[in-house]
Amino acid sequence: MSYLSILDEQTISAKEKVKANCAHGTDIDSRLNVWHDVVGPDREFIQTVPVISAPEEKEMEEFKEGLIENNRTLVYRGRHEMCKQPITIDIYKRFGDDSNYLECIVVSDDHNMRLYISFSVPEVESHKESVVKSQEMYSGETEITDEDFCAAIAQRLQLRNVKSEAKENLSSRPWNEIKSDQILIKDVDLVLRPVPVHVSQNALYGMPMNIDITRDIDDQILITAYSMDHLRGTSFEVAYDEKYCRESMADCEGIEAHEFESLDHLYTALAENCEILREKETDMLALSIPAPPPDGPTMEKELARKRAKKKWDSLDADGNGTLEGDELNGLAEWVWTSFHPGGEPITEREKAKLTRKLLKRIAVKHNGQMTFDDFHDWFLKTCDEIEAFRALQKKHGVKKKKKKNKKGTK
Repeated sequence: MSYLSILDEQTISAKEKVKANCAHGTDIDSRLNVWHDVVGPDREFIQTVPVISAPEEKEMEEFKEGLIENNRTLVYRGRHEMCKQPITIDIYKRFGDDSNYLECIVVSDDHNMRLYISFSVPEVESHKESVVKSQEMYSGETEITDEDFCAAIAQRLQLRNVKSEAKENLSSRPWNEIKSDQILIKDVDLVLRPVPVHVSQNALYGMPMNIDITRDIDDQILITAYSMDHLRGTSFEVAYDEKYCRESMADCEGIEAHEFESLDHLYTALAENCEILREKETDMLALSIPAPPPDGPTMEKELARKRAKKKWDSLDADGNGTLEGDELNGLAEWVWTSFHPGGEPITEREKAKLTRKLLKRIAVKHNGQMTFDDFHDWFLKTCDEIEAFRALQKKHGVKKKKKKNKKGTK
């Protein structure tokens, strides 16, 4: 980076730029040892660097012109991705003019993208609680360093069209595409996304990861999964609208989309059911949530089992693990109304027949009572029989029974 070469009048290689990640923060002694091992003792250790000066209204102009004055401390340097390209984010804490600002510089490897933004301490202080909570979940500690905090701030930076009504998020759009639009480029700016509304943990792709759920600036629900080691070095995020999230999570939770007790119930479900999968098109890992079922009830038996278990638990008032009589009748009615084996709804006649068979089976084999496992075995077997029968119908056609003509008497 050109501005880094001014620090000590030495040329900094690409390798050293990456290794500079080990050369900032509060634990200077251990970082100095790593620096010497990787870069060498002859290379000056970078901890405190020159900086763009106040006043605030001149900062962006000075940054663009490459003017460097006064002093500030490099608190965080990390590698990220923005606008389809790798970037380096440096966050400085100014100390030379008592302004107490955090200043963020984003630079792409080819220097084609250079962005700058600064925040007063009160502007970022609201993020501290969620960062502390993440740290506590990860290590059990409630103390965070300036470096930990700035790593979270760097992760929460976005590029948006600040002049548009929708405040469109441009962080995933290629930078060359943005830069070539002479109107758009004038309206883009770095922003700090809102404070997460939910923070939790989950194991994703074999990795323990912290998860932030954020109600973003454009009202999208943003899911961010990240590792806490190496200063949030591994991170994934994805955004959906609320309707999509409700339909997806309702299928996972075994309820209807409108039946979430609260938004926090929805956010908790998102954190518990999000997953990291390898995309077939790109062979890249990506964060996602299960797709909602197609229009109408789901046909997948495993999801049917989840919903049936939820319904079972709600009907099992005494919690003894068994249902009987009208309770089972109601469960069977609900199951065949909610699920369509083979992709077609059960007719009223079929529904009544299946329910009678279930109740007869219970009376004979289970003394009028049934556990959920017994019910589930019957349910799967019945679904398989219905699907097999319907497959034969489609293959050979439906054959109706011919009515016998009654012989009249002469």
